[in-house]
Amino acid sequence: MLGLSSDLMHVDYHGEPKHSISFPTAAAYLDTGNTYQSTIRDSFTISFWGKIVNGTYGGSFFGTREGLQDGIICMHLTSTDKLRFGLEGYGGDAVIADTDAAVFNALNVWKHITITVTKNPGANTGVLFYVNGSVVASTNLIELAENRHSNYTNEFNFYIGGINDSDTLLTNSLIGNVDEFAIWDVALDAPAVAAVYNSGATFDLTGASGNYDNEGDLVGYWRMNEGSGTTAVDVGGSNDATLTGGAVYSDDNV
Repeated sequence: MLGLSSDLMHVDYHGEPKHSISFPTAAAYLDTGNTYQSTIRDSFTISFWGKIVNGTYGGSFFGTREGLQDGIICMHLTSTDKLRFGLEGYGGDAVIADTDAAVFNALNVWKHITITVTKNPGANTGVLFYVNGSVVASTNLIELAENRHSNYTNEFNFYIGGINDSDTLLTNSLIGNVDEFAIWDVALDAPAVAAVYNSGATFDLTGASGNYDNEGDLVGYWRMNEGSGTTAVDVGGSNDATLTGGAVYSDDNV
């Protein structure tokens, strides 16, 4: 049998070398250059691959906030290895949801994480967590009414690997890696989420595959395969992101 080098093994379906973004310190993050305000005011989905590298639970995978009551969206890993998602519209009401169980369970393990957010007419916002393509149990600590959801007014850019606090990075940033980060302006259904996970084999989400046909709903998608430089190209939208504060490309990938 012919042997393959490790470099040849780390390619996607189209033969493109694969990389991820490494956030080696609490100062590192990725600035998407967009608020995604209109997307967040309605139903949406955020999906990515993440990894914790040195036991620093409590770090944030993404987020932005404007003060404490004018608009917050964030996801971080609690000190007990549970995911916590928060979404707050203007006026102080928010949805705060936690997974009931630990997520990573070990260091240096890639996990595919998806959260779907559904704005329900005349009712509270619905939130579902998926880990590796399957729904995980969650608890909504606080619930967000439709009118408050619609009043999301944050005007500061959405960060990956940390939370933008009025153009200042909060201190609880991720120490780890992120890959294949995508935002859709719809809440994906369960078959689509499972198809995106694809049993751990990544593919280009700008094209349909199996139960996934939401390529037209992408508003941001960073494959993070550039491998060098300070830009991550947005292949699903028009907002190339900037590696900031020591964020670097890594050969470590899904």
